[in-house]
Amino acid sequence: MGSVHEGTVTAIVDKGATVTLAEGVTGFCSNRNLVKEDGTTAKEGEKLPFKVTEFNKGSKKITLSHTRTFEEVKRDEARKEAREKETEANSTQKAVRKLKDNLEKTTLGDISDLADLKSRLEAEEKAGK
Repeated sequence: MGSVHEGTVTAIVDKGATVTLAEGVTGFCSNRNLVKEDGTTAKEGEKLPFKVTEFNKGSKKITLSHTRTFEEVKRDEARKEAREKETEANSTQKAVRKLKDNLEKTTLGDISDLADLKSRLEAEEKAGK
């Protein structure tokens, strides 16, 4: 389970394909798991890597997937990028919080002092005219 092996598509049927692995071992790969990275479907005679998704020794059944060989790599890369973005966002949020904490806050007393200063300047301006 989970191992990747080189296999050759030997026969294509309605529901998928028979794949021959090393030493003559055969497995089955469904149609949706035969899709290649470029979006095309594997053809008979093609050699591709296949991942073992199910293995039942009792019923001698091996289920394979070519699609999972590259999908998991893409998924891992997407997760890594998401983690990096999240880390960057967290560090930005921390920096913003730190800046906000360090800023001087305006109080009501400051506002009233500014209003007094404004009224005095306006009075002086009227008196000067």
